[in-house]
Amino acid sequence: MTVYDKFAGGALAMTSAGRWPVPGWVKSGFTSFDVVSWPKKNGGETVFGCAGWGISPESKNKQAAFDAILELISLETVAEIVEIGQQIPIYKEAAESPTFRSAPANAALFYNVIDDMRPVAAPTYFSELDRILSRTMDSIITQAETPEDALAKADKELKRAIRKG
Repeated sequence: MTVYDKFAGGALAMTSAGRWPVPGWVKSGFTSFDVVSWPKKNGGETVFGCAGWGISPESKNKQAAFDAILELISLETVAEIVEIGQQIPIYKEAAESPTFRSAPANAALFYNVIDDMRPVAAPTYFSELDRILSRTMDSIITQAETPEDALAKADKELKRAIRKG
């Protein structure tokens, strides 16, 4: 059971997530939630990451690859992806769609935090770091392990991942 399942089941008071779990929650009948800005101390910034498309220097058809990327980031494609709930859109027009704004009540905040964001570059070992931390937090929240045991194991794994770079 994930933290998102626990949240939807009422076992957690809050969770950290983007938009991706929202369609599943709504489909299952869980609608008594909303989105709020991150807590802040001195500043009000939200850190963000993003995905991107690249073209290999070894590509034998760079123009076709570039054309495919243009299609993938087109307003039409992004709007279709927003319809199935898989991203916070890169276009304001898509963020203003009824589907995007339908749930939760404050759904516009997913997009509107753009005014208070700052980018954070991911380290080369980010994928492994994310996997380790997600698994550790799930293990703690679902009480599969004590916080002490889970964090001790995660500490060893993280140090190994950082050393590998």
